[in-house]
Parts: sequence; structure tokens; C-alpha cells
Amino acid sequence: MESSQNRYRMQLETTPWFRGLSVELRDYLVSHASLVTLERGEVLYRRGEQSSGLYAALKDLLDTTPRYWRDFALLMAQRLRLSFDNAEAMTLLPAAQRVANRLLSIAGGYGGLNAAQSRIRLSQDSLASMVSLSRQTTNQLLKNLESQRIVSLKSGEITILDFDRLRAASLGDLDT
Repeated sequence: MESSQNRYRMQLETTPWFRGLSVELRDYLVSHASLVTLERGEVLYRRGEQSSGLYAALKDLLDTTPRYWRDFALLMAQRLRLSFDNAEAMTLLPAAQRVANRLLSIAGGYGGLNAAQSRIRLSQDSLASMVSLSRQTTNQLLKNLESQRIVSLKSGEITILDFDRLRAASLGDLDT
């Protein structure tokens, strides 16, 4: 289990939020974490069900060490800001900008919540659902980005080839 904990700790330490925590809190979180493996299509939990994850496991820690409330409040504020940003994008942005914006958000680790990556394992169906578009429209928009060599598409995977041009597309500033 120790090598598994170290492996995931290294992944966690690539995120600005986790890296910014005190060593004591990072050690506590890693030592009290448990890995849950799900089969394809299996659900971790459904809306309305009692959570047995991060939120439910923290009550004792925060009761005994109140100074950590600030760290978790910052994390939750970041998550809330991302939710507002996503809601605003869904309401205001044209379809092409929504797709580019969501790809950047995923690749950037949702504002530093995860490590940045250029290769995203994501189906077009899932991306379409995230941006409230049909799979066909999403496919067409991705093919357009691919034809401009901004992304590369494989089954279940999108690789970002040019972050600057994808950023421009997310702002509607891309010359087509």
C-alpha cells in the first residue's frame, strides 16, 4: 500500500491546491485515503446518496484541527468559481467556443485542481454532454479544430497540439 500511496501523492502534488497545503495536512490526507476502483459504467455515487468520500471523511479532522478549514474553504471556492464559469459559458458562448473552452478547462486541470495535460481521454459523447451539444455537432467542431492542426483525434482521446490557437478559438479570435 505504501508504494501506491506514494504514487498518488506524487500525482496530488502536481496540483497547486494540494502542493500549497502544509506537509502535516498532506500526510494526513494521503494516509487516510483509500483507492476506489470502478468498472466501466459503474457509478461512484448518485445525487442524493450519502457520500463516503472526501467531504464525509474530513469532519473529524476539521473538528480537531480548525485551522484547516481555510484550506478546504479555498478549494470549495475554487470549485464554485469553476461552476459559475461553466454556467456562464453554457449560456453566453457559441458552440465552437464552448468546445474549445471546455477542452482547455479539462487540459488545464480545471483551474489547477488536476495536473495539466495535452492528451485527454474523453469520448465525443461525453464532451458533447458537457457542452450541451449533440454528438454530431461536437464531432463537426472537433474535426474543424483537427483540420487546423489545433487538436488530434483518436477514438476516446483528444490531443491538444496548439494551446495558443485553442485559447484563441475559445475566445472567438481564431482565423478559420
